[in-house]
Amino acid sequence: ADTISYEGGVRALLFNRLDVHGNLWRADNSNEIRGIPPGGTQFESLGKSRRNGGSVDAKFFVGPLTRVFGSVSWLDVRLLTPVTPAANKLPDIPDYVHQIGIETGIPLPHRAAESLVLMTDLSFYGKKNLNTTGTLRSEGYQRLTFRAVYEHNNRYRAWVGGFAYPGSRIGESAFLFGSRVGVRPKPRISVDAGLSY
Repeated sequence: ADTISYEGGVRALLFNRLDVHGNLWRADNSNEIRGIPPGGTQFESLGKSRRNGGSVDAKFFVGPLTRVFGSVSWLDVRLLTPVTPAANKLPDIPDYVHQIGIETGIPLPHRAAESLVLMTDLSFYGKKNLNTTGTLRSEGYQRLTFRAVYEHNNRYRAWVGGFAYPGSRIGESAFLFGSRVGVRPKPRISVDAGLSY
């Protein structure tokens, strides 16, 4: 399959603290291939497709160790050669993804300024079509990620982090199973930790 894409954007740095970037884009695919759920081990051809999208990203540097960031993005996908006129939706792609977050270094005595870094962000995902006619759609959902990283003298690093779903636990994993909607519920919260040397 061949993909032809077009993109344009602007970027501005305001007050030496606010970095803003916006873009619009289009991508045409000559043969959209989709894994058939569940598992996605078998594939089907959906023909030509067109994606139109855009996004606005902003980063605000509160101080030398802290930045607040956010973004909004949206996407419209159409099948250009559908089997029937109504079956022109490309499944499994959310309508939008928005995000807000913060990253900051925590000063520690006798340590480098960024020895301990905390990061968290909250993403908002729109509904997605589960079939090509758009008659079955998933729920929208939110996902919160968090991480704390401590690095000692550039020799070893310890971290703890994870993710949580404050709203729907099935919106991300919903899939079409024949004529029914299948789900694999996500855990409400998941935490991992590690140490590297």
